Amino acid sequence: MVETGLTTMLGALTPSEAMAANDAGADVIKIFPASLNGPKLIVSLKGPFPDLAFMPTGGVSVANLDQ
Repeated sequence: MVETGLTTMLGALTPSEAMAANDAGADVIKIFPASLNGPKLIVSLKGPFPDLAFMPTGGVSVANLDQ
């Protein structure tokens, strides 16, 4: 997958899964379901992983974007 040069996105929820996705070469780590802990989860993950790109998915809508 990574050898193609295409952007890769792997899913994760826990810090261990985020680390594994990064180690596997993911360009973006999809946090699913984002509705489980909301923005607090992304903020918490950015602490130990400031250089990783996270994309919340699952449960994100116009109604809850500001949470």
